[in-house]
Amino acid sequence: DTDRSRGLGDVYKRQVSPRFGGGTANVEFEALTGLSTYFMADNVVPYVTYWTNEDNHIPSIVQQFDKNGYETVAIHPNDGSFYNREIVYKDMGFDNFVSIEDMDPNIKRNKRSYVLNTEMMKVIKNELEKNDEPKFMFALNIESHNPYDVKETDADIEITGNISESAKNEAEVYSHTCLLYTSPSPRDRSVS
Repeated sequence: DTDRSRGLGDVYKRQVSPRFGGGTANVEFEALTGLSTYFMADNVVPYVTYWTNEDNHIPSIVQQFDKNGYETVAIHPNDGSFYNREIVYKDMGFDNFVSIEDMDPNIKRNKRSYVLNTEMMKVIKNELEKNDEPKFMFALNIESHNPYDVKETDADIEITGNISESAKNEAEVYSHTCLLYTSPSPRDRSVS
């Protein structure tokens, strides 16, 4: 099912992730290359296990966009060296990689030090406005990333049951994080 009502006239499609609760780089690898990590050991991250040197060709959808005249941009609000992304994205064919090192040092973060999604939208908007070239942009947000040990606000969610205090806190923080992204939020999420 597609949805053209999200403001930019683009088509969005729902996708189911092959992983939950970790393995972000593996899901990213699968999405960009079409190659499955299903038969790899759980501790294998292709970015760091197989592609550790520059100038290794990694077949990906990025190259198809490049061949069709698109500028290709990857955005991730973490260190560029994390999971070898600065090397891997180049080897996949991205023209540009925007990492946390390329972002405003005063960019707003949550209490767990992750860049806010509203700030990521500003980075994306800035990249879109740099020129009139068609773009393929691959942006990862991590505001709602684990660990779930620090409450962002006084959540209205209370977990009860026979579980440890730390597990209760983690479940409350995680549930509140989910609530922030699935319902109208008290926090201003506009992008200017």
